[in-house]
Amino acid sequence: MDCGYDRSEDFSTPIVENAQTNVVEGDPSRYRSQTEQFINEGLFPSPGE
Repeated sequence: MDCGYDRSEDFSTPIVENAQTNVVEGDPSRYRSQTEQFINEGLFPSPGE
């Protein structure tokens, strides 16, 4: 059914209009290892679950 105009733009609104971030210092591998520890302890779900 043709509605007479393109509605593809109706779905292009960002989910988050305005996000603020902070740059932090540190070793990213520390975050990765801590996250893996939390997954192993069952505090975080495994990415495949």
